Amino acid sequence: MNTSRTRFARFPWIALCVVAASCAATLAGLGPRCEFRLHQNFTDLHTIFSCHLCHWSTSHVCWSLGTFLILGGVAEARDRRAFATCAFLAALAIPPTLAAFQPALGSYRGMSGIDSALFMLIAIDVVFGSWRTRRRLALVAASLMGAFCLKILFEQFRHAAVFADSAGGGFVPVPLAHITGAALGAVVALVRRFNSRVPTIYAADSCPSERSSSSSSCSSRGRWGMAASAE
Repeated sequence: MNTSRTRFARFPWIALCVVAASCAATLAGLGPRCEFRLHQNFTDLHTIFSCHLCHWSTSHVCWSLGTFLILGGVAEARDRRAFATCAFLAALAIPPTLAAFQPALGSYRGMSGIDSALFMLIAIDVVFGSWRTRRRLALVAASLMGAFCLKILFEQFRHAAVFADSAGGGFVPVPLAHITGAALGAVVALVRRFNSRVPTIYAADSCPSERSSSSSSCSSRGRWGMAASAE
């Protein structure tokens, strides 16, 4: 009974639903209706979210959705609340940011900004969580973060996507969307790490001051704090 609940809790059903919706929008040819137009003055507010579900080409949809399926599946299995918060904030913030700072873009489609947010969420969580116990894994995650920054620089100066065929698809990469998503992913990851450490800190600080408490009570609360930090 508990095993089945645990498996359901770790199953990335939200990520799969998003992928299914994006595939349906692509097959139905809803790109022109779903894309976010930066000069529309926010008359179609639904496009703030729907623009992430549509893409410019087959190569674009394969790379964008494939990356989201992997990163979203991993992030949701690790922490569904953090995954949903990260994806929602990135989806909400990217279109207005582009409208404010890159209005010449015209229109925007794709999941790459959300992919960047999920990547940074996972990478930072791995670095902080594995630095003491699995240093090599933490260094790999840090190296991937460095490679991600180089990717953004390449796309900014070459105006070509690293993975998807942007020239064949008739679109240009949008590094600002990737930077916005990555920044939000980093914020969510850091807030999550801070919140997980607070019970441990409080439990450790309260034990010495409570001299009337027994040592067993203190140790039990210390174990609670460690358990809370591992969740």
